Amino acid sequence: MRGLPATSSLIRACALFAGFFALPGNQLAYAEDRNVLIEARYEARLLNMTLGVVFFAGKIEGNEFAFSAKAGTHGLTRVLIDIDGEAVSIGTLEGTTLRPETHRYAYTAPKKNYSAYMAFDGTDIAKLEVDPIPKKKKARIPVLDKHRKGVIDAFSAIVYPLSREVELLSPAACDREIPIFDGRERYDVKLEYKGLDRVDTGNGYRGPVLVCRARYIPIAGHRNDDEWTAQLSTTKEIEVRAAPVPEAHALILQEIRAPTPLGIAAVTAKTLKVSQP
Repeated sequence: MRGLPATSSLIRACALFAGFFALPGNQLAYAEDRNVLIEARYEARLLNMTLGVVFFAGKIEGNEFAFSAKAGTHGLTRVLIDIDGEAVSIGTLEGTTLRPETHRYAYTAPKKNYSAYMAFDGTDIAKLEVDPIPKKKKARIPVLDKHRKGVIDAFSAIVYPLSREVELLSPAACDREIPIFDGRERYDVKLEYKGLDRVDTGNGYRGPVLVCRARYIPIAGHRNDDEWTAQLSTTKEIEVRAAPVPEAHALILQEIRAPTPLGIAAVTAKTLKVSQP
């Protein structure tokens, strides 16, 4: 969480944002009629400056899904700090529940590279490879075996399928609590319905969006002396917006806004394309 403001991996930030749409329940099974391709270009901005871009590609075919993303710093930010990253999640749909089987995430930066690989057994982490391993520090809350059970990786849920019984822009689509493990931190995200809005991003999505208020609840892997973690865990200013994808009766992340020490940061879908092969 600490890296979002201006100098960390945009992939990690986007993966965290994607996790706001994880679906933790069992719903009516009808995944076999889904066959959708989704492409999106996200921009990360702070203080009216574009920090970086994220290219997302997703495919849902029957009861299988595959999502990938590539990201990097942009413009002047890239001159100051050159960061590139990528993430891949592959898994299945059980009804409308996304069940990742494997997740890979990595980024490269001038003075630090990072990679993580997770393999799942249901909702438990069966295999975890992280490089480098987080240093043991007195202020870091240790990650125990129990923290790797009953979780989802943050990136798998950037597309959020809904039961046919749930309207795409209804309050029920927001209200939930999500257990996330990103390879080094375990946290919950609690969502609640805030309302509806309309957006127009030019080549992106134009129309209504579901607006949810989000709360970040750190559990393990974070440092309890980190000021930004403390700020995020107490703020009421984290807001996520989701656009409907009627072809799959699903939602996709359209934007997230979160406070940073320098102001409000936002990751916004500037282009969004949905097609059916």
